[in-house]
Amino acid sequence: MALQLALDLLRAGAFAHALVLGVEFRNRLTLAGFTGLGLVPGMTLSEALGAVLVSREGPWRIGSLAWALDGSVLAGAAADRATILRAVRGALSAAAWQPGDVELVKLQATGIPESDEAERQALNAVFAPVPKCISLKGELGHTLGASGPAELALLLERLGAERRVLFNLSGFGGQVASLALERAA
Repeated sequence: MALQLALDLLRAGAFAHALVLGVEFRNRLTLAGFTGLGLVPGMTLSEALGAVLVSREGPWRIGSLAWALDGSVLAGAAADRATILRAVRGALSAAAWQPGDVELVKLQATGIPESDEAERQALNAVFAPVPKCISLKGELGHTLGASGPAELALLLERLGAERRVLFNLSGFGGQVASLALERAA
C-alpha cells in the first residue's frame, strides 16, 4: 500500500522521488511463528528491512499496480485462484500489456500447497505458456510488513535481460497485489 501511495504522489507531481520502506522486526509473532500461535503449521516468519526508491526516472518503471481482495478469507489464509486472477489481469490491463509481453513472473510461492496451487491455476488461466518464473520466498521467508519492498528490491537486483516482469505478492486475509515492471527504454 505504501508503494501505491508513492506512485499516486509521483503521478500527481507532488514529489520527484519517494522512498518506500517495509519493516518487520522482532515481535511476538515473528518470535513464536504461526505454528507457535496455532495459526499456520510449518510457516516460518522472518525479519527484514526492504527499501525501494521510486522515481519518475530510472532503469525500471512501474507500468501498473493492481489489487484484488477476497473478503471471505480469514487472517492467516491465502487468496484463492479468482482473486489472484483479478490482480494479474488488472495489472496487465492497466499496463496495456498482452500476456505474451511478460518475460518473467515473480511468484508469491509460499510453500503452502493450496496457496501455490491457486497461483499456478491463475497463471495457467492467463498465460499460454506460462513465462519463466522465479520465487524469492525461500530466501526471505514470510516477512509480513517487509515482504513487498524486500522482495521487490531483491528481484530488481537479480533481473537479467528481461524487459517486462510481473511481480505477484499476496498478503494474509486474501489480499493480492500484482505489479507490472518495465525496463525503461
